[in-house]
Amino acid sequence: MNTTKSSYSSCLELFKDMADVYGLKEKRLRFMKLAGVNGEIRRLKNRFLQDRAGHKPFIPPDLSSLSPRALDILIGLFGQHGEARTILDLDRRILDLDHDEFQAFLSERIDSTGARNNLYALLLGDGESMRSIISRQVPYLEKYIPVMRIIDEMAARNLGLRDEQAVTLEHIIVNFDEIKLNLSRDTALYKRFIRDLRPLYHEQSNLSIIGYGEISTVMEISKGGFLDSGNRHLPPKDQEWIWKKMPPFPSLEEALSFEKLYQEYRRIIVEEVGIDVPEQRIACFPFKDQYMVYAGQKRIDPSRVCHHLIRNLDHGEAITLFRLLLTKFGLLHSFNHSEGTVRIGFDGQLSNWVHIPGKKSRGSISADDDLFYVDTSSPLIRINGVEQLNVELFIKNAPSFLRYLLKKLFLQEVVDRYYDLRSVLIDLIGNLHKEQRSDLIDDYIDLANEFIREKNMGPELTRKEIDTYYSRDANIWRFYQTARRIDKFFIEKILRKRYNLRLPGKVER
Repeated sequence: MNTTKSSYSSCLELFKDMADVYGLKEKRLRFMKLAGVNGEIRRLKNRFLQDRAGHKPFIPPDLSSLSPRALDILIGLFGQHGEARTILDLDRRILDLDHDEFQAFLSERIDSTGARNNLYALLLGDGESMRSIISRQVPYLEKYIPVMRIIDEMAARNLGLRDEQAVTLEHIIVNFDEIKLNLSRDTALYKRFIRDLRPLYHEQSNLSIIGYGEISTVMEISKGGFLDSGNRHLPPKDQEWIWKKMPPFPSLEEALSFEKLYQEYRRIIVEEVGIDVPEQRIACFPFKDQYMVYAGQKRIDPSRVCHHLIRNLDHGEAITLFRLLLTKFGLLHSFNHSEGTVRIGFDGQLSNWVHIPGKKSRGSISADDDLFYVDTSSPLIRINGVEQLNVELFIKNAPSFLRYLLKKLFLQEVVDRYYDLRSVLIDLIGNLHKEQRSDLIDDYIDLANEFIREKNMGPELTRKEIDTYYSRDANIWRFYQTARRIDKFFIEKILRKRYNLRLPGKVER
């Protein structure tokens, strides 16, 4: 097999055209749905079928008597033959796509074996794939397009239908539900295909680790061409997204459930709490007997992340920054103490906030600035007190010999802390030690206590409580990382297996 750059270009050209053509398919599907509820169209259909059943010639009505809405639906449903021809041309290109060429393209442009297999199965697989659905779609289009052209002319000049054309139109109407189902499945598979292709496609890209969370590794893909939202190939430049590799999920159902929760968590924070969050999305694909999930978020300026920022702020700016944070915490407190049934957990430490300068900013921190929240990959939502996330996700990356102990003794306590704003404040202030800004702790405690008194949140914070918490937290973190290194040694050196996690380097505390 001789696979060349031109064959890769043909795949890229196909993907670009897919974006336009599947837009046309979505448009036609919308008209099909509207036709089922529009009274004028339904009456016209019933009259046509009655005339056909009685062997009467079908005399089309004066289309000018239809409402503009009904006429739009009629033309969108049975006309627009030029758009239908464009759809047919793309369908034929997909059916003619060389399987070996496409597999070679995937091998060159997609790193993960599981992702390659998933993309191939969605487009050209033997099961329910885009190709198998399109193979049933093409005969319909080939038969119907001549009638669609006549329908367009009818709309323009109020022409009639010859008998053979009426037979074809009858065939469309009789098979309407089957055609709609075919188109619905086709567009749904395309959305899955392109959703996974775009973030995973690369050209000589570099995968860089840019950070570590409690349960995830934060990565970026850079220096490679990529596909934009219209499937257009763009030249090499830094990607606009960063990705958190989540622990693997045992089933597609659980992975999709996480995706739904991930998006709902952002929606609640943005729309109901009132805190901005960058745009986000999920990439999910099978690997062996599990599903790999990457939580994506639109890239932000890393220099504006607050735990970096605070190291170089003067005292006044650092105080202003904390006041901005307390404003956001006030929104969170109001939401979680409202009459609704939904509560959200929140990790408010500085590394989860991004400073957004206001329009009048002159480079310093001011009260007019804003903050974005970025830690949404642990979507903690409780409805009527019931946790929606399977919180065992938090311990999936823990050393194997610690998981049972962590689950029984610590997991629930850790999760509960995210719903307790006082505990969130303790964690934020305590981590000033790690950020080498312990000089701010006393002033932050004073401001936090004003907030606690205002919100009736319980006992005020003390310096001893903060320092004790941080010391305990630092010791737990050191123990945890040591345990992970032991686990890695045991799996790699004793069991001679691959250790699938990445461990962070030494954390300065």
